[in-house]
Amino acid sequence: MTYRVEINDCLSQFRRAHEALIERCGGPRYLTRGPLATMFVMEDNWCKLYSARPVRKNSNWKYLDFKSERHYTLFVLKWS
Repeated sequence: MTYRVEINDCLSQFRRAHEALIERCGGPRYLTRGPLATMFVMEDNWCKLYSARPVRKNSNWKYLDFKSERHYTLFVLKWS
């Protein structure tokens, strides 16, 4: 079972977490070398680090699927 949240509902927390993830992956310069591969690397790392899978709609991330509502709550608390 997953708990789906629209990214706009936790946008400030999403941005903070995403910026931290970019730095962890080597920074923006490293990630801009291969845009398609970058998307998959970022999605995979979101799953591993935040227990959330980004879901695309019209080629953009629209939702985050968390393992549970508890995982979502912990994410919001950590990145607030």
